[in-house]
Amino acid sequence: MTFSFNRIICLCSTLLLLSSTVYADARKDSFDVQHYSINLSIRQLSARQIRGFTEITIISRINGLSKVRLDLLGMNVTAISQDDSLLSFQRNGEQLFINLEKVVNTNDTFVLNVHYAGQPQTDPKWGGFFFNGNYAYNMGVGMGSVPHTYGRCWFPCVDNFTDRATYTFHITTDTGFTAVCGGLLVSETKSGDSSLWAWELNQTIPTYLASVAVGKYVFVKNTYKGIPVWLAVQANDTNNLKASFAPLFDALDCFESRFGPYLFDRVGFVGVPFNAGAMEHATNIAYPLYAFDGTLANETLMAHELSHNWWGNLVTCSESEDMWMNEGWASFCEAVYLECRYGKQAYDENIRAKCNDVNLNAPRQDKGWLPVSGVGFLNTYGRHVYTKGALVAHNLRQTMGDSAFFAACRSYLNTYRFKDANSETFKNEFQRFTAYPLASFFESMVYDSGQVSIGIHELSETTDGNGNWVKRLRLRETTKFKSNQNSVRLAILNVIYRDSISAIPVTLTNGTSDELTLQGNKNNNPPLAVLVNYTHGMALGVNYELRTIKTTGSAIPLNNALFSINPRTISTDSLFIAVAHHWTPPLDHTELYEQGIRINTDRYWQVNMYGHSDSLDEIWGFFNYNGSPDAYVDNTFMRELASEDSLVLLFRNRLQPDKRFRVVNCTYQPGASKTDKSGRFWLEQLLPGEYALGIRDSRVVGLPKNRGSVSVPNLYIYPNPAEKNITVHITNCSKGELSVMDIVGRTRMNMIVENGEHRIDISTLNKGVYVVMIKTPSGTVAKKLIVE
Repeated sequence: MTFSFNRIICLCSTLLLLSSTVYADARKDSFDVQHYSINLSIRQLSARQIRGFTEITIISRINGLSKVRLDLLGMNVTAISQDDSLLSFQRNGEQLFINLEKVVNTNDTFVLNVHYAGQPQTDPKWGGFFFNGNYAYNMGVGMGSVPHTYGRCWFPCVDNFTDRATYTFHITTDTGFTAVCGGLLVSETKSGDSSLWAWELNQTIPTYLASVAVGKYVFVKNTYKGIPVWLAVQANDTNNLKASFAPLFDALDCFESRFGPYLFDRVGFVGVPFNAGAMEHATNIAYPLYAFDGTLANETLMAHELSHNWWGNLVTCSESEDMWMNEGWASFCEAVYLECRYGKQAYDENIRAKCNDVNLNAPRQDKGWLPVSGVGFLNTYGRHVYTKGALVAHNLRQTMGDSAFFAACRSYLNTYRFKDANSETFKNEFQRFTAYPLASFFESMVYDSGQVSIGIHELSETTDGNGNWVKRLRLRETTKFKSNQNSVRLAILNVIYRDSISAIPVTLTNGTSDELTLQGNKNNNPPLAVLVNYTHGMALGVNYELRTIKTTGSAIPLNNALFSINPRTISTDSLFIAVAHHWTPPLDHTELYEQGIRINTDRYWQVNMYGHSDSLDEIWGFFNYNGSPDAYVDNTFMRELASEDSLVLLFRNRLQPDKRFRVVNCTYQPGASKTDKSGRFWLEQLLPGEYALGIRDSRVVGLPKNRGSVSVPNLYIYPNPAEKNITVHITNCSKGELSVMDIVGRTRMNMIVENGEHRIDISTLNKGVYVVMIKTPSGTVAKKLIVE
């Protein structure tokens, strides 16, 4: 299943209370549903009603079974029978308690016939049963409901992730409409102004994977290795469907080669007017019409849903707390598909994008750093489950190696096919294929929250008499908010050259590597940067941005690194910059030149530059901070900060004799105020090295110091906010350069000024926030300007 994270709405406070509810279903110990025969009339769609009956074949697991509890949401039950005898029953919310005609014993089979009618419901968050114009269809998950399985919104059932059964569907529609369900089409019978569609699904599935879609459908038919491939859309969408699904067989080949044979009766997708994602119904995937656009823009969505036929449909997570085994692996399969179709680079780029997304967005959306297993109700379908779950699968692949990893995938899927599993059974099966103890991997990557990254401890960089460069370094693991450490076994050291990237496997023991030596000819293709896990490596708590810059004077946002630059002058034909944004503390972060400073242990930047001259280049760097409670960027670090005046930017170069962090002389730019805990530091001479935020804190050993006593200009702006004109009053400035810049650092106005008042026309500026900066030989001052 895929959905738009941005379209998930908030739940009411009553539903939030369910987040602590543990949903346990012990009915499997008493009885087991073997088969559902769903018989419904879905006609006159504008009435938004369904009516009919479901025959439920049940086998008893105990002696003396006298009552059966089924789940049904909102429907009016008119009668329940067993062997043509009417049964008594009671309703309690979504639960239907049925008194059997007679006591049944172990292995006895009986059939209940439940007649019902009404308007099926939608979930308050995502999923349910929908009527939309000429369409009626279900989306089998209710993200805001307990349990999340949502078969009960349209038929009586045992609604959980573990109860599997086979299905037949008999759906009556108006003439001109088609009912598309799971399995194979058995028959179509026309009678007057109606049609009866019969479908049969022979593989067992849980209730949330059962489906129906009614519309003016036509079928685009094919076969794959003898398996019917039926795709259903309205006639005017068939050409777009064929174009958008051109890679479908490539995706099937890819997943069969990695995970084993496709084991369902049919490959099927059906188009529905649902604007918030797709749903992996067995053999009948509900696919949004917007994705049938005649392009391959949504091919990873197609691959994600198709892969559920292995990860989720074939083997289902035993409980919602392990949803990463369904959705995390399907998200991982997006990258696997891209690798099959476009090569390893496409795979790496997708994994890197997922890593950036997790680090930047998962804590903010899911309200904290979470594990992927054992998530609570509100985060069953969060970014940790989907995207970090995919990274866990990738990291397991890197840890085990491809041969063992994919052999374990095939064995696991075969062993638990048409069954359910949990993280422990998953781990135990994969452990059979590797000598590396997976217990520590699972404790850190699956069951533990927080982040881990690998830092480069550079020891030295020299050049010998023959022009060869020699770099000595060591890799070390750092963590944040984790109880389990030293979990990374393998890292990839990437040496970035102008025309290639080398990948050097490095083994870590107890969180550190042996000392490494890199060398080469400094005059022939010298390295641009040395990074960890940029390609082929473990996806951890670090975001990368790499750029080659050939023009000056324009701001360049490096969004994944929460950083931007503005190259003012470059002394060579191009400048290469690589920024690694680590979501963990800097290595040896207690090494500070100045006492009385508390360094940010949530994150730091590592900046690499090539083609850079300290004396000739002027590279502005903008380091953004955000300590607001919902940002999950600097909120821990800035939680007790009363005013941002005490913030400082720290810098160190590990290749220098003094490797300690020092305060950088730069411009501090708050956001809307000095107390909203957002803003940036403006550094006018960006240098290679490591950067971190700090706070002057009297509670830290040592005396706090002022930012500096250098005489700088005074700058006053009024009115502020302003609409058409401002007056800039300047003192302590014989002559300087005044610039007005937008929030991303682009210069919008520029002039030479001196002491006194200057009236400036700002009518050409759009509404928004700007920075007015005056730069003189004695210093630089910047103030915020709001244009209304």
